[in-house]
Amino acid sequence: MLIMTCCLCVRQAMAQEGSLGNTTVFGGAQMTFFGNLNFLTGGVRVPPGVILTERAQGNLGVVNFVGDGITVSGATNIRHVDGYVRKYGTGRFVFPVGDNGHVGQFAATDDNVMGAYFFANPGVAVTSDVFTGRNYAPLPGGAPFNTASKARYIENVSNVEYWDIDGPNPTSITLTWDAESNIAVMTGNSLTKLCIVGWNGTEWSVIPSTVNPTSVLGGASTLASGSITTNATLVPDTYSAYTLASAGIPNLTPTTDINSLNFVKGASRDFVVNIFEVNGTATSGRIRFRIVKPSGFTITYPTSSGVSQVFGGTANENGNWDFSENSGFVTVTAKEGINIAANGQAVIGFHVARNGNTSGGTTQNITATIVSGSGGEIKNDDNSVVTNISAF
Repeated sequence: MLIMTCCLCVRQAMAQEGSLGNTTVFGGAQMTFFGNLNFLTGGVRVPPGVILTERAQGNLGVVNFVGDGITVSGATNIRHVDGYVRKYGTGRFVFPVGDNGHVGQFAATDDNVMGAYFFANPGVAVTSDVFTGRNYAPLPGGAPFNTASKARYIENVSNVEYWDIDGPNPTSITLTWDAESNIAVMTGNSLTKLCIVGWNGTEWSVIPSTVNPTSVLGGASTLASGSITTNATLVPDTYSAYTLASAGIPNLTPTTDINSLNFVKGASRDFVVNIFEVNGTATSGRIRFRIVKPSGFTITYPTSSGVSQVFGGTANENGNWDFSENSGFVTVTAKEGINIAANGQAVIGFHVARNGNTSGGTTQNITATIVSGSGGEIKNDDNSVVTNISAF
């Protein structure tokens, strides 16, 4: 079902579809869909094609979608909403937005999110106003958004497109891209550098995000097309605008090496924790990780560099690290000035011994976890490694 909240405006638009859109929602008017929409077939009294809405701040035209789990399909460069879309309801919703003959969809999961796509350089933030035949003033409020003003680690901010996404409730946000987004050029052909950024009023800030292996629009995410989603929910109103960027952000991940996982009574052996930088950017700032003390086993460590008896002898770098502990953890912190090079590795050695009163047939974990934010990283989805050791 389709309800026109301002039928007069829609009837006027139908007579002007050649110069504006197939359907137009003028300033202050709204159009509401209850249910799914396929842009290939259109809806009640709405033919396939572009639905145009007024973008001027304080005088928006808005297309609403109401319902949980609503879907919109068939959006293309010639079939989308050129302007603002709002959703009421829960479940991931892909907003079928575009601008100037270019579709640029985004997705959100929570209720009462509204947004529009701008196929324009955010540093200029000017798009055409087909209602007047001229250009809008920079949009939205607070524009333009200087692409040279960016937080540490951000290398390049998109000069092609941006989104105005608004809402009072925490939600995940997904942005999409296609060939015209120039992701390959922006990231130097490295999709691992792609991230979402938001304008905080002063500069672009990195929002921890992960490329979706399968795009919300279907198909695998590649340099040519795909989608990326924030790692956590956020209130859309936090930022004035959103776009894509490349960021040389360190990403640390740990592994452990040990010669055997089985411990007879009285057995002990060395193990090492390897800290790898996997995103091609050197760390900056203190690196810290923790090891959970396994029940029935004792963990010790040298405080100077040497050789751990792992795989015939593995050099460790313990002299570069400070060690502290409590009843539950051993905490290891890089000394001032110690960093891990891009795609580099640090090796820290330990010794684990089975206690004499430990019962046989039990299994414990050696868990090494990098503390969030260590070395300047912002992605922490691969920050832990668990090694199972057994008492026999």
